[in-house]
Amino acid sequence: MHLAHFRKKLVKQRRFRQAVVASIVLAIGIGFLIVQVEKDAPGALIRDTSDGLWWSIQTVTTIGYGDVVPVTDPGRLLGVVLQIFGAVLMGVLIAMVSTTMTRSQEEFYWNRLFQRLDDIETKIKYLEKSQTLLVKETIKDDKSEPATGSSYTEYKT
Repeated sequence: MHLAHFRKKLVKQRRFRQAVVASIVLAIGIGFLIVQVEKDAPGALIRDTSDGLWWSIQTVTTIGYGDVVPVTDPGRLLGVVLQIFGAVLMGVLIAMVSTTMTRSQEEFYWNRLFQRLDDIETKIKYLEKSQTLLVKETIKDDKSEPATGSSYTEYKT
């Protein structure tokens, strides 16, 4: 199966699109929110929007380099929430990709099986037609040839 075909099938799924959009919105939203919570804290590592977005994307994707971390309790609470939702969303996305791949592979094999069955059916019809013609020719040949040799009735007497 081609990657482009698989990608099209995956993107057409409404739930997949919703999960991707939810993870993006969640990461951006908490990225902006964490800046407001952390920027004035002593020893804060998240002081501007780029730091907040960097941290939130790391957290929602469950990478978490640890170079930028919240230092306040509300910031850490946001981090926990984002980690949990990130893990769940990544799990859902991976499950959707896996399911789509499995379905596509099964669809490929079923289509291949049905094509083979159609080919076999076509060959059987051809053989039936050939056999019918052979039988007709044999019957025609038997009627047109004079009886030579012994037949069953001659042998019986």
